[in-house]
Amino acid sequence: MSRPVGGHYGIFTSAAKAILEKGDPYGTTFGWGVGPYFYSLTCGLSFFSIFSFLPLFWGLLLYMLTSWLFFLWGLFSLNATMFRKFDFDLWKMPFRNFFWLFLASEMTGGILASKVEVFMLGVLLFALKLLLERKEIFAGLLLGWITNWKFQPLPIVGLALLVPLCGRNWSGATKFAGSFAFSLGVAYLLPLAWYGVDAARSLYERQNVLLWEFMNRDWLHFQHIYTFLYKNFGLELSFETAQMVSVFFGALFAGALFLFIRKAMSVSSDFRSLGFLLAFALGAAYMNLFSPLSQSNAYILHTPLILVLFFFLHKAGMSGKKTGWILFLGYFLVSLAYSDFNPKPSRLYMYSHAFKPLGILVLLGLLLAAVSKTNAKKLESTSSH
Repeated sequence: MSRPVGGHYGIFTSAAKAILEKGDPYGTTFGWGVGPYFYSLTCGLSFFSIFSFLPLFWGLLLYMLTSWLFFLWGLFSLNATMFRKFDFDLWKMPFRNFFWLFLASEMTGGILASKVEVFMLGVLLFALKLLLERKEIFAGLLLGWITNWKFQPLPIVGLALLVPLCGRNWSGATKFAGSFAFSLGVAYLLPLAWYGVDAARSLYERQNVLLWEFMNRDWLHFQHIYTFLYKNFGLELSFETAQMVSVFFGALFAGALFLFIRKAMSVSSDFRSLGFLLAFALGAAYMNLFSPLSQSNAYILHTPLILVLFFFLHKAGMSGKKTGWILFLGYFLVSLAYSDFNPKPSRLYMYSHAFKPLGILVLLGLLLAAVSKTNAKKLESTSSH
């Protein structure tokens, strides 16, 4: 709450300037007070360098406008594709106002903190649109590039790859995995071309040390499920143990997706599209629940979960008051409890005790309930275009 407006933008553009001058951006805050820079060199070279030459006000304005417009492009193009394929229109669904409530609260936090996750969300939504249209190569290229920036999309990528593999679509799996690996590799090699091999390798080693030290020291200060368990029940896991637990739950998420795809394969000729939707929803939920750097002002990345939740609520015919109250509970825990609508003592307690991931669990439970109630006949009629 004490961070300056534009703090993340400031440290990223300052780091971009250092990178353009072939300097070392790591281990310094550049005077912005948002923690030392330990992020991607390629993110600075390929994205933030564009804004680094502008005065602060105009650069920040253009950066956030670019991020916001790309997010809108991703959202509206995805909604158009879902309407063509599934006759689903988010703007006409019951409880659609909840979608805007979820979106507005977290988007406001992302904009005030000038988070790059706003732009990344636009990429994620557009990549989902591309996968629904069987454009695996372009989707993989986009996802590989932003995964180099921050590792949060990895659960989504892993689950999305499971979809063609389950359907034995070896061509689609190869295109997606190959383009993702190619893009990630190019993003890794770009600093080597810029700095030279030895200098870039030294910076990568420094980045890894700083990031590892930061996560081991401060990971229980973030808004994931392990912080909730520690703050409320005194269950303190070591960082290494928590990662093993996360892998176990990752396998459970993958198993749930596999079972759904097997069910969808028997009734829908377009089971892959249904699988991609659920993969992005489960991946977004996993990202917020288990990422060691799950920040409150970056929870905007939960949007694929919300969007796909509304899709399956529509298909399951779940539009009653009970569903509305569950949605409100999820909204309260994720967003409203952290706002000025919640009295300050309660707000500070819920923030410090990491209640935010509980909202994700509520929404995830509602999604799984909607998926289980979407019977074979409804799945069959889901993809008729």
